[in-house]
Amino acid sequence: MVTSQRGFTLVEVMIVVALMGILLAIAIPSVNDYMATATLQKTSSQLVQAYRQAQAVALRNPTGNSTTAAGLKLSQGMLLICAGDPTASTCSATGTTFVMQSTISASVALNGTSNSWSLAFSSTGIPAAGTSYSISNGGRSVSGTLQ
Repeated sequence: MVTSQRGFTLVEVMIVVALMGILLAIAIPSVNDYMATATLQKTSSQLVQAYRQAQAVALRNPTGNSTTAAGLKLSQGMLLICAGDPTASTCSATGTTFVMQSTISASVALNGTSNSWSLAFSSTGIPAAGTSYSISNGGRSVSGTLQ
């Protein structure tokens, strides 16, 4: 009596595993590049959104301060929007002038630093300092001007 066996031989399985390894070795760097670019774009978008929100807070001027009506601050991986001076101790996630926050990726550096940056706005919504920015993540970077 003749019986037939079905299945794959060990050589066939080894060839498939080797081909999958080669394909993964080619795909992984592309996926890593895509992830780094996506992180930069997300952080840039968060920064622009926070900038516009801080401008809106400054125009409402809830503190009544004529010199610094609102501010945008990077602190411990969070973009904070505060009414009043962004360098004041009350501009923190638990502070009294806190308005909004957005968490950014820990691997991203804004203007060369990963934990300290601020921008103040007058009561007319005009920033008190330059609005150029640079965001870097590993070997990639994006720069622009907030407006």
